[in-house]
Amino acid sequence: MSDTQTAEEFREEQKSIAREQALTGDNAVPEQRPQAFNQPDPEAESELFKRRQEAGDFDPPDKKAYDTAGSDAQLKKAEKAEKKIGPETLTEGAVVRVTKKGHMYEGAMGVIIKVTYKNADEAAKAASGVPGAARFAKASDYLVRSRGGAHALFTVTPDEIEYVPNGFTHRESDI
Repeated sequence: MSDTQTAEEFREEQKSIAREQALTGDNAVPEQRPQAFNQPDPEAESELFKRRQEAGDFDPPDKKAYDTAGSDAQLKKAEKAEKKIGPETLTEGAVVRVTKKGHMYEGAMGVIIKVTYKNADEAAKAASGVPGAARFAKASDYLVRSRGGAHALFTVTPDEIEYVPNGFTHRESDI
């Protein structure tokens, strides 16, 4: 509302904007945020960006950093790391394969049915319901139910298994 505009004029202007946005209620409040596609200049730099540049605490990445981040070698490295790590903390229902050499169930696939955390703080983090915290709770071991005929239950540590992202893609009845 500008200084020269009366309250009645302001309300009429709001009603007309509300009608344009198909808002019909008498107390309808029209959307005031600028739409992303309607921004004046996509190349314009924000005030925050300008202030940080002037203060000298922002150095834009050089071309080499962009090229390295998008290179095939970097993508393959990231993909390999993702396959190795899987989700930050495996939770109940995650499908895993035992990879530890010499483990009694080496090669077996199974489903995690219980997670034991390293301490009470980690268990509280996992139970907090805060995704950022729960994802990084450290597990000490997992109780796994194997897939196949015997349905064995066994305990493994996080370094003895690998996450199987697509779950069970076929039956392995001999496990």
